[in-house]
Amino acid sequence: MIDYLVEHATVLGLMIVYLVFCLGVGWYFRNRAAAGVKAFYVAKREIPGWVVSLAFFSTFASTNTYIGQAGKSFQYGLS
Repeated sequence: MIDYLVEHATVLGLMIVYLVFCLGVGWYFRNRAAAGVKAFYVAKREIPGWVVSLAFFSTFASTNTYIGQAGKSFQYGLS
C-alpha cells in the first residue's frame, strides 16, 4: 500500500487539489444561488453571451458525437 502511495503521489496530490478546488467553488457560489425557482430557471437573466455560446457549443458537440458514433457504428458494422 505504501509503495502505491509513493508511486502515485503526484496524481493523488493533484486529485486532492482538484477536489478542494471544486468544493471551494461550490462553497463560494452557494451564497450567490438564486432566491427562488423562477430565478433559478432563468438565472435572473444575467448570463453573459459567451456562457450561452459555450453551453450551446458543448451541447452541440456532445449530441453530434453521440449521434455520429451510432451512425458510424451502423455504417461499418460490428466487425
